[in-house]
Amino acid sequence: GVTTDVGEEEGEPEPPRNFTAKQLRHFDGTKDEKTDEEKPVYLSVSGTVFDVSKGRDFYGPGGPYEQFAGRECGVALATMSFDETLLDNVEACKELGVGDKAELDNWKEKFEHYRCYPIMGRLVPDAKLPPSDRVVAVEELSKFNGLSDEVPKGEYEGYARMPILVGALDKVFDCSFGGVPMYGKDGPYNKFAG
Repeated sequence: GVTTDVGEEEGEPEPPRNFTAKQLRHFDGTKDEKTDEEKPVYLSVSGTVFDVSKGRDFYGPGGPYEQFAGRECGVALATMSFDETLLDNVEACKELGVGDKAELDNWKEKFEHYRCYPIMGRLVPDAKLPPSDRVVAVEELSKFNGLSDEVPKGEYEGYARMPILVGALDKVFDCSFGGVPMYGKDGPYNKFAG
């Protein structure tokens, strides 16, 4: 399940969102220079982003697994390795052998069902992001209005949710990467989506 973000009322779930690798890196548990507060600790296991803040002693600054904070660490966990080259490659999770794949599945099950770490969304590999110079027709824009509960498939397979597109002047922004509460279904700015 997906739970609250810092600063929201307890019990109000944060809708699942998409993360870029750069966005995920922000959630490393260090002190936020702007607010002087500790940031949440998120990590990704085979593309599923977990909020492991209640395990800050393990995954936050100074913890034995701190290098996993704000990173994709599925292969490193599956192979029980702290090798830096195994981090940030969600696609490598698909290439694991049978034994390591079983270990990866054990980690995901442990995080989700035993540690009950909230699932915040999905890490979208850079290779699956649309090009920044992509041209979006008005008809296509209107299809991505934030109202869909459809499970992403096709070119959006692996996303936590379908894109939520907002056009402003000659730019189009995908608000499914952090703006879901504002531009998604029931959000105060949803009328601008699509």
